Formats: sequence, C-alpha cells, structure tokens
Amino acid sequence: MQTASARENIFDTKETIEFSGFGRIVGGYLDDKDLAFQHYQNNLSFTEQSLLALRVDAHLSDKLKLVTQGILHTGTIRENEVQWLYLQYQASRSLSVRLGRQRMPFFDFSETNDVGFAYPWITPPIQVYTDFLFFDIDGIMASYEFSGKDVSGAIESYFGEFEGELTVAETSSQTKLNNSRGLILKLNYDSFTFRASHHITQVDLGLKPIVEFRDILRSAELNDAADSIGVEGSIEFSQLSLSYDSFDYFMKTELTRYDSDFLAFPDVKNGYITLGYNFYPYSLHLTYANSVEEYDRPDNLIPVGINSELDALSFGFDQILMQLNSDGLESVTLGLRYDYSDNVAFKTELAKLNGDDNARGLFTENSVSNPGNKANFFQVAVEWVF
Repeated sequence: MQTASARENIFDTKETIEFSGFGRIVGGYLDDKDLAFQHYQNNLSFTEQSLLALRVDAHLSDKLKLVTQGILHTGTIRENEVQWLYLQYQASRSLSVRLGRQRMPFFDFSETNDVGFAYPWITPPIQVYTDFLFFDIDGIMASYEFSGKDVSGAIESYFGEFEGELTVAETSSQTKLNNSRGLILKLNYDSFTFRASHHITQVDLGLKPIVEFRDILRSAELNDAADSIGVEGSIEFSQLSLSYDSFDYFMKTELTRYDSDFLAFPDVKNGYITLGYNFYPYSLHLTYANSVEEYDRPDNLIPVGINSELDALSFGFDQILMQLNSDGLESVTLGLRYDYSDNVAFKTELAKLNGDDNARGLFTENSVSNPGNKANFFQVAVEWVF
C-alpha cells in the first residue's frame, strides 16, 4: 500500500517532467529583385526561418525517460510537427539507447540545427547544412561515452528508416529511406573537438515527373534509357569536422561528401571554415563556405529521325537531364553576435553569395538577368532558449 508521501512523489511534475524550449525571430533581405535565396527576396521578411519549439522530458524512472519536441514554423516550406518522440534508456553511466523518432545525426549541429542560440551564425552554412539531408529517422541509436586522462569522447551508431515529403528546388516528392545506418566518432582534447561520421542509406526519391517518364520509356521497350534515369539507390555520406574554442578565439570547419549510384542524387563535396573572436558580450565571425556538385549524366541513347514518337521521347529525356540543376555556391559571411543575457542573443550577418554560372546555385529562384547568381544577403535575428 502506497503512503501519502509516495503518492505525492508520483505526481510531483517538478521531479518527473522537465519543460524546455527555444525560439527565434529571423529577418532577411536579398539585394537582387530577380533572385530568391532560401525564399528571401528583395524585401525584408521575418517569416522564412522564425520558429518556436517546446521540449518535454518525462522521467519514467531513474534510467528511462520519454522525450518529445514539437516545433512551430512561420515559413511555408516546413510543416509544424512533432519533431522528436523517443524513449531513452540510460543503461549505465556510459551507455544510453534511444528508440523512436529522432534527428538523423549527419552533422555537428544536427540536433541543434533549429536552435540558433547554440551556434555563432544566424543560418548555418547552407552548403553543408542543406535541408535536403535533414531527415528525421524512426529507429534505434546507441551512444557510448568514454573518458581518459587527456581525451574524452563518444561512439554512436544507429539504424532506422524515414518516410515523408521532401521539397528540393521547388519540387516536392514523397521520399523513403530504408536500411539507414551510420557510425559516429567524437573526440575532445583540451580546447579541440573532432567528429567523424559515415552513413549509408537506401533512398527512393519518388520524383513524380521522372517516375512517370520512366514508365513511358519502359512501355516503349526503351529499358536501358529508363534504367539510366533512376530515382532510387544507395547513398554514402561522410563527414569530418574540427573545432577549437578558447576564451578569446574560436574556429570551426566541417567537410562533407556524399556519393550516390543513381542519377537523381548528385555527387557533392561541401565545406566551410569559420574564424571567430570573442569580446564578451560580443563575438565576431567570418565564414567561408563552398559546395561543388556533379551529376553523372547518362548519354541519350534514344534514336532520333526514325519517327515522331521516338523524337518526342528523346526530347523528353534531354528535358529530364536539364532539370538536374547544379547547386554549387560560394559564400563569404561576416557576422556579429551580442549576448544580451545567458539565454537571449541578438545577431546580424551579411553574406556575399556567388553561385555557379547558369546553374541554380542553391537559390530558390533564378533569373536570366543575373546568370552568375551573385547577390548580397542580409539577416538579423533574436534567439532565445528557456
């Protein structure tokens, strides 16, 4: 029989349930009236990246807790959603296991990508932190932490799957990730932090225009041509990062590479380096970022000049290849942060953008009047945690 004090302890939410959250108000302006970058245009807008999130940690026992996080976006390209919903079991002081929906751990700031207060930028370098790779995952993740005399760190591994709608270059598709798995190594030494990870997944992008055109090619018995414009296959993703953070100075660099064995997903090399100076309550950073993207474009083997039907299919094949726009982009960003308090920060940034000639260059709208995709991008933000 439970005593009165035991019953009170069960319903004592201060001990069993923890609430936390974060928010941000972000404004952006692009100085070219014919372009759009991350959906910002030639007018000041506060709707594209502003958000509010609430996290709940429900401690079910001293080793087991339920974590959920919901997020509200003001922008139209992301849905309001329950972003996390997983059980975490602390098997020992070193080993923990998560089961449920969580963020795919591709990058240094994968879990905190929406928490602007956690990093120096307003927008993490889009060349690396592309929305294309920000999948959630339904699965299991294990983390083992270790500590030595001079070095500490963790080894993590996960397995899972994902299914949902993904929008890339203004094209939405129902995307599936199967047999996704990865291994992550984190090391800390003095003021340095190192991270390396490798990920493999089976992807079906489900791009409707390509899928429908492949069906037409197969009905015409052009199977080789149909197979050459695949939307499903395997992707391998690798990541390396190194950070240095002292009282006065900080440095961050992150390099990523992903390779695929099908047409609709390119082979890409991305990276950035950030150098910063702290003079509390201010900090200043300069960031250079770049991305290089290549598609392994197949030859058009559909014969022309035989009949009008084959001519039309050959033209359609060329049109599909033309839709595979390059996303190469070089940028230099100067940013200033002011920590108003221990949980509120104000930021401002100016980025010089230099896209590849006659390519999409990570812009959401392009223009023939600016084929080099060159523009200046200005942002202001207030970030907070609670």
